[in-house]
Amino acid sequence: MKVIILCFVLIAVFYSASAKPVDDLDGKWEKFKVDFKKNYGDSEEESTRKELFRKTVEQVEAHNARYEKGLETYTQGINHFADLTPEEKKQYLGFRPSNSAAAPVQDVDSQWVKYKADFNKKYDSPEEEAQRKQLFVKTLQEVESHNAKYQQGLVTWTKGINQFADWTPEEFKRIQGTRLSSCRLLVKLKKLHTMNIACLCLVLLAVLHLGSSNPVDDLDAKWAKYKVDFNKKYVDPTEDARRKEIFKQSLIDIEEHNAKYKQGLVSWYKGINQFTDITKEEFAAMQGHREVSG
Repeated sequence: MKVIILCFVLIAVFYSASAKPVDDLDGKWEKFKVDFKKNYGDSEEESTRKELFRKTVEQVEAHNARYEKGLETYTQGINHFADLTPEEKKQYLGFRPSNSAAAPVQDVDSQWVKYKADFNKKYDSPEEEAQRKQLFVKTLQEVESHNAKYQQGLVTWTKGINQFADWTPEEFKRIQGTRLSSCRLLVKLKKLHTMNIACLCLVLLAVLHLGSSNPVDDLDAKWAKYKVDFNKKYVDPTEDARRKEIFKQSLIDIEEHNAKYKQGLVSWYKGINQFTDITKEEFAAMQGHREVSG
C-alpha cells in the first residue's frame, strides 16, 4: 500500500516538473536581478537591460523548444550574461575575431581509428563509414574548441568524446526517446496488477536514485588533494571552511553530471579545476576583469 502511495506522490512530482514555464517577464526579470546581484545606474539603463534580457529569454526558450522536438542535442539556460549585448559578451570573453574560427582537428585518421576501437564501431559499408567519420570530425572539432576555452578559463568544464560522437542530433534525440521516461512508466503502472506495481515502483526508485547526486565520499581527502593540486591557501580556518563548503557543492554537481554522462544522457564530462572553490558570482567577476591579450 505504501508503494502505491509513493507512486502517486511520484506522479504528482513528475507532472509538476513537466509543467510549462509561466510567461512572466517581470517575475523572471526580478529573479534574474536577485540571482546575479544586478544593479543598474538608473531606470533608463534598467529598461535597456530588461529588453536585452527579454530577447535572451526568447532565444533560450525557442532553442529549448527545438530540443524538445529533437532538433537540438542540448538545452540552454539563463546566466549572468543574459542582459548584455553580443558585443559586450565578446568583450567579457576576450573575443578576438582573428581567432574566432575553430582550429582544424589534428591527426584525424588516427583519432578515428582509436574511436572505432574504443567503442567497437563497425559500419555496413565504406559509404556509411565515410559519413560517420564526417560527423565524428565535426563533433571532435566542437569538443576541442570548447576545451580550448576551458584552458583559457572561459568555461568551467571540459567536454569529451563518447559513443554518440558519430551520430547526428536527430539520431541522438531518437535514442533518448527510446528510454522509457518516468512519466510514461507511471502511466503504465495504472494498468498493471498491484504486485507488479510494487515491483515496478522499486525499479523506478532505482532509476531515480541513479540519476540523483550521492553524498560526496571522502570529502576531507578530496579537499586536501585539491588544495595541493592547485596550491590553494586560505587566510584562516574560517575561510578554509567556507571554501570547502563551496568545493563540496561543486563536487556534488560534477558527480551528478558525470553520472548522467555514464548513462549517455549528456555528451561531455565535467572535472575539477582551479575555480571549484569559488562562487558563480566570483567566477563572473573574474571573467569581467580578464584583459584581452594582444
